[in-house]
Amino acid sequence: MSLFLHLTLHVLSGLLAGYFVWKYYKKPTLTFGFSFLGAVLIDLDHFIDYFLAFGFNFKLDYFTHGYQFLKSDKIYVLFHGWEYVIIFLILGLFIFKSKTAKTVIFALAFG
Repeated sequence: MSLFLHLTLHVLSGLLAGYFVWKYYKKPTLTFGFSFLGAVLIDLDHFIDYFLAFGFNFKLDYFTHGYQFLKSDKIYVLFHGWEYVIIFLILGLFIFKSKTAKTVIFALAFG
């Protein structure tokens, strides 16, 4: 799968998750904003891959085609762990009490 398609799927799944969290908590701006943020932040580790492979000479087409994976033959997925979702769910269910905080936490978790 191309990196562009991978990133697109993350954003679309984040927006879909945002829709469901919004339907429950009725806070559309917070929900969609943080779901989108959660969907995009998970892919920041691909920038780490790129900069380790090519340094700070950024070329968008190299990045979206995933050339950094071909050059280094490694993939760093520091932010792709399910552990983060579990941590956010625990925070949302047991730690945070306000509706706004729960909206943000669940939107990030499912985004």
